[in-house]
Amino acid sequence: MVDDNGIENIILLVKESDTVAEFYPSLDGVLTMERLEVEMDSAQKKNKNMMLLTLNLQNKIRQSMHQVTIYKTTNWKDSDKYPSVQSLCYLLEKTSAKRDVPVMIIGRQNTGLSVGGVLSVCLNVIKSSKIRRPFCVLENAMTVNKSSKNFFKNFDDYKLLYNVLQCYLESAHTYDIIE
Repeated sequence: MVDDNGIENIILLVKESDTVAEFYPSLDGVLTMERLEVEMDSAQKKNKNMMLLTLNLQNKIRQSMHQVTIYKTTNWKDSDKYPSVQSLCYLLEKTSAKRDVPVMIIGRQNTGLSVGGVLSVCLNVIKSSKIRRPFCVLENAMTVNKSSKNFFKNFDDYKLLYNVLQCYLESAHTYDIIE
């Protein structure tokens, strides 16, 4: 899926106690599948909340290679309902830098889906604002929610959405263009 859809950025939403070793190889290892070989190119801790993993995907059938970056949450405490707004804002800043490049969001069903829904809506809004197309945050949320009722389960999920958008728009100085 990652290789076929040209995905270059993956957001991996994990809590502190989650183990996700099946998604990527160790630093010196290679994960071999039927059509792909995945090699870890680098791993670096960007800040206390984020790990940046760079993978090389080799498609054995097409004889092609492309790089994928995984932004993995590292400081999402088990006791917290959501990662910090600043962490989510950082994810948006990094993954929305390239236009028209799909972003994959992976999270556990019981914890990551609502945050994944928030990030999906935020990425749609950011894309619309960059091309100066009108958007409706609630309409975007309703569209995302149609694919799974687990994306926005309660008022807190919508509150997080608006807080993350506010943080992103202020940090990107998006309001500066509004007269």
